[in-house]
Amino acid sequence: MSKKKKKEHEAAKLSRKSEKKSHGKKGVAGGASTDSDVKRLLQDLQAYQLELEKQLEDQRQTQAKLNAERRRYFELYDLAPVGYCTLNE
Repeated sequence: MSKKKKKEHEAAKLSRKSEKKSHGKKGVAGGASTDSDVKRLLQDLQAYQLELEKQLEDQRQTQAKLNAERRRYFELYDLAPVGYCTLNE
């Protein structure tokens, strides 16, 4: 199954699950879901997924930078042949 079809299938499953949860609630058009509603929902979910993937990539980059700085200071202070004293103003 291609990625696009898989995402569409997952979105349809989410839509059906959502409809089951709100079986007693009626929205516009009497609770009937149209193809345009499903397509809009799919687009919303895909946009949300892209946003989450971007945030994840940003967090991974930040984590990599933090690890590099941690290693740098570990090497500077803990592996130094002499002691250092850090003064703050």
